[in-house]
Amino acid sequence: MIFHTDLPPNSFQHLRELRVSRCEILKNLFPASIAKHLLQLEDLSISDCGVEEIVSEGKGVEDQPVRFEFPEVSSLEVTSLKELKCFYKGQHTIVWPKLKKLTTDGSALLMIMGLEDVRIQERKGNGEAVVVVEE
Repeated sequence: MIFHTDLPPNSFQHLRELRVSRCEILKNLFPASIAKHLLQLEDLSISDCGVEEIVSEGKGVEDQPVRFEFPEVSSLEVTSLKELKCFYKGQHTIVWPKLKKLTTDGSALLMIMGLEDVRIQERKGNGEAVVVVEE
């Protein structure tokens, strides 16, 4: 892990960009206590790593659903993560209100969203893509 659970939760509250690549021994990026305080993060890129989960449970995380809000993230890249199992293994919600650029491969997208049936659909004529979830 990059960030340890014994750090104060707001230790990286001003972090704006995080790029991680070619790190096969990395199993997760953040404990939940840190991830919940990354309110200034704008750009997150994880590629070619052994990451199994992006956010780990960490110490003091309740058994209730967790809400992860990334209000400033506009660019997310998650590619070539062959070991990725999930974004976070507990019940959770992820909010990315400013996300404009998503770069991923299909399997990583499914793992991040925790969904089995996701497809990308282009909107008529304007070149924008939307994620369609079918249950």
